[in-house]
Amino acid sequence: MKKASIIFLILVGIQICAFGAESAHGGAHGEDAIPTKTIMYQAINLGILLIVLFFAVRKTVVALFKARYVDYSSQAAKTEAANRQAQEALSDIKNRINQLQTSEQTAILNAQSDALALKNKMIQETQSQAEKLKADTKLIVAAELNNAKNEIRKEIINASIEIAKGQIKNSAADITKKSEQSFLSDLAKTKQVIL
Repeated sequence: MKKASIIFLILVGIQICAFGAESAHGGAHGEDAIPTKTIMYQAINLGILLIVLFFAVRKTVVALFKARYVDYSSQAAKTEAANRQAQEALSDIKNRINQLQTSEQTAILNAQSDALALKNKMIQETQSQAEKLKADTKLIVAAELNNAKNEIRKEIINASIEIAKGQIKNSAADITKKSEQSFLSDLAKTKQVIL
C-alpha cells in the first residue's frame, strides 16, 4: 500500500510540473483559442498516470478486495451461524415456555387431584374415626348401663334381703306368737279334756 501511495504522489507531481511548464512558456497567447495542446498533454499524462496506477496498484487492490471478500464471507458465515444459534435458542426458549405452560397446567391438575384425594381420605378417616368413636361410646354406655343395672340389682337384692329379713323376723315372731298361742290353746284344751 505504501508503494502505491508513493507512485501516486510521484505521478501527481509530474503532472503538476508539466502543467506548470506549459503556462510558463507562453500559455497565455491566444486566449480565445481552445488549448488543445494543453488538453492533449493532460490527457496523455492522465492516461500514463492511470496505466501506471493500474499496474502499480492492481495486485494490492485485488489482494485488498480479496481480503475484504474473505473477511466479509467469514463475517457473513459467523453472522449466519450466530443467526442459526439465535433461532435455535429462540426455538428452545419457546419449547421451554410451552413445556412450562403445559407442566404448569399439569401441575395444577395434579395438585387439584391430589387435594381432592387428600380431602376424600381425610373425610374417610374422619368418618371411620367417628364410627369407631360411636361404637366405643355405645360399648362404654352399654357397659355403664350394665354396671348401673348390676348396682340397681344389688341394691334391690340387698333391699329385698333386708325386707325379707324384717318380714321373716316379723313372721317368725308372729309364727312364734301364733305357735305359742296355739300351743297354749292346745294345752288348755288338753287340760280341759284331762280335767
